[in-house]
Amino acid sequence: EGMGGQLALCWPDKDFIAVFTGDTQGHPMNYDVMVDALRYDIWNKLSDEPVAADPLGELKLSARLAMLEPVPQPGEPSVPFADEVNGRVYEMGPNKMGIERFSFVFEGDEGTFRYDTVRGPKEIRFGLGKYVIGEFPEDHYSGTRIRRSANRNYRCMATAAWTEAQKFVLRVYVIDDYFGNMAATFGFKGDEAGVIMTKYAEDFMQEYNGIGAAKLKK
Repeated sequence: EGMGGQLALCWPDKDFIAVFTGDTQGHPMNYDVMVDALRYDIWNKLSDEPVAADPLGELKLSARLAMLEPVPQPGEPSVPFADEVNGRVYEMGPNKMGIERFSFVFEGDEGTFRYDTVRGPKEIRFGLGKYVIGEFPEDHYSGTRIRRSANRNYRCMATAAWTEAQKFVLRVYVIDDYFGNMAATFGFKGDEAGVIMTKYAEDFMQEYNGIGAAKLKK
């Protein structure tokens, strides 16, 4: 049993092994759902004898698996208020994340979160109603040995949506040697913005956990 739904289960009497890898950290749905699915939908239906080959069934299963995609951040891909935020820079007050300023650039069904930190300029590319594969902009996280820097960016996937008329949520999943994710919520009111970042990762993303306030740069 590992963090975020990484799980291996074995039933010797059925000669059956199930292995899962994933990242459910921070989600109400945890690996109990997977265990229940195995227990009630699969284990009780396992045959004690070899099952005859089913080429048509294999084709249907392969086609179904090929169509599966991760569920993007719920919400609207765009709202009227997005035009007021697009490209504008917000100056941050003191915050644990070390973010000095940020902006969003929206381009169709994708966008970019740009932000300057005490560690230098950063950006995260995200999808609206979908995921965009990219790199998480920190290169000091662990490599193959824990707490020894990899000196490279982790691979990640990012999605975002407007969950209210003036509330924007960005979700980023690290899908590399280590799994982790962070959620960033931005609430806008007039020339002000509030930021809440929460990270779900065992030994990294420490810089993406905290709250802050910002004002539109004049």
